[in-house]
Amino acid sequence: MGASGELPYEIDKYFVPTAGAELLPVASLVTTRARPKGVANAALLMQAAYKGRHPRRAPIAVRPFGDGDFLVQDGNSTVLNAIASGWPRILCLRQVESA
Repeated sequence: MGASGELPYEIDKYFVPTAGAELLPVASLVTTRARPKGVANAALLMQAAYKGRHPRRAPIAVRPFGDGDFLVQDGNSTVLNAIASGWPRILCLRQVESA
């Protein structure tokens, strides 16, 4: 799939700190798609961010989904790389549902 299994677990090197963001278990995230090209590209960008060669990204955008799970709205490829690397948690920001 192109995911990197070698991304060190140092959240602050990948994500911009954002008010309201929280560390959620990757096991509670439900991804909506997995495009091999997107996953591979995210791996490269994450590696570059870790080394300080690319800007960090915003937290993963999620919304509550089911019993304690969260639907990933933005950041599917990043989440898949985190899972492949064995991360226990990832920085997420809950999205407010519009009426």
